[in-house]
Formats: sequence, structure tokens, C-alpha cells
Amino acid sequence: MKLFLLLVAKYTYLIVPKKYRRNQTLLPKALRFLPLLGVFCGLCLFGAARLFVAIPLAAAAAALVAVNFLLGGGVFLQDLMTVVDGGKRVSSLETEETPLLDADWLERREKASFRFSKIAIGWGALWLCALYIAYLLLLRWRIMGFIPLIAASVFSRWLLGWLVYDFPAAEPGWLHNGFSSRSFLICSGLSLLVLLPLSNMTMLMSLVTALLGIYIFVGQRRFLTGGLDEACYGAGVACGELLFLLAWLLFGSIMV
Repeated sequence: MKLFLLLVAKYTYLIVPKKYRRNQTLLPKALRFLPLLGVFCGLCLFGAARLFVAIPLAAAAAALVAVNFLLGGGVFLQDLMTVVDGGKRVSSLETEETPLLDADWLERREKASFRFSKIAIGWGALWLCALYIAYLLLLRWRIMGFIPLIAASVFSRWLLGWLVYDFPAAEPGWLHNGFSSRSFLICSGLSLLVLLPLSNMTMLMSLVTALLGIYIFVGQRRFLTGGLDEACYGAGVACGELLFLLAWLLFGSIMV
């Protein structure tokens, strides 16, 4: 539970007691539970979708975007904007013996260490618009079951573990060095336990499409910088979730 709450505090805007946010050195070990964070976020999105079903579709889609933002979309969107703007984010380690103020923990979410350029803001707005359209179309076409929401959340959080484990890290790379093969296998196993019962042709094709897109993205980033930093991990999650939903829309409409 302690490790899961650490993930919630790190990768969402939800309020978590301070005692569960202090020791960031445990974060590499906590990454093995990323699929559980994905299940939690997916269930929250599905519950919100059912709750908003009685209001107009345009308002319901906007509300889902807001819920997604709170459940981590805003954290990963800032990382995407950081990458687009050419910046790099490096987190400093905090131990249990080092008091961690709320302002310190939330600093990267409240403001960037540089001023976003117009192109970064434009890409952020494009991401939000694309997510809004995806939710709107899923609602309109009545294929807003729990499968795409949960699968997209689990898959995108697993992407974070995959990027940390499988690609060379930019210095200092503390997440990369602390995330063991055993932890990655646990992370992947939990993802499969969730995704396999939900699998169908639409989901499989969406997974392949999103994986290919993220592989091209990180491959280019690796070529340009020699390694991935933490902003790249978050950008991969943001792009992966959106690509999965858009692919689901495409292949779901063809299969219906």
C-alpha cells in the first residue's frame, strides 16, 4: 500500500498523506505496481463516464478530460510540453530523513523550470483537443465500455515501466538504475493479468499501433539526446494513452 500511494502521489494530482510522499528512493521499486495505478485510474474514468451519461455529450467529454487531467494526465502533459520545448527535467532524491515540503514535491507540476514556448503550449492544446474528441466520439458512438478506458490506462502506465527499463537513461538515471528486471517482470505480469481477459481484436490492434508510435518517438529522442530523462517517460505515457484511444476509435468503428 505504501508503494502504491507513492505512485499515486507522484503521478497524479490526488491528495495523499505526507508520510507516503517522503522517500522517493522507493520509487523505482514502486514502479512494479504501475498497472495497479492504471486499473485505479481506469475505474475512476469509467465511473465518471457512467456518472456523466445523463448530461450533454459535449459537457460529458469535457468532464472526462478534467478527470483524466487529475488522474495523471496533467502530470504527463507537462512532461510532453517539456520535451517539445527542448527542456529536460531531473528529479532530486529525497530520503525519509529529509523533510519534503509540499511545494518541493509539487514544484514540477505547478511550474516548469523554464517558460514554455508557443510551440509547446500549442502541442499541449492539441493533446487536450485530441483527448476531448476521442472521449466525445466514444460517447457518441456508444462504445464507451470499461474496456478502452481501463486498457488505455493500464497500457500507458506499463509504458512508463517499459521506457524506464528498456531504454538508456540520461544522467543521473536513478529510476533506470533502480528498476530491476524482476520489477519489470512483475509490472508486465500484472499488466497481462488485467489486459488478457479484456482482449479482443480491436484492443490488440490498438496496442500494436500505440506501441509502434511510442517506439518511433523514443527512438528519435534517443538518437537526438543519447538517452531518455524523466520528462520523456511522462511524454511517452501521455502520447501512448492518446494513441491507444484514437486507434481504438479507428479500429472499433471498422469492426462494428
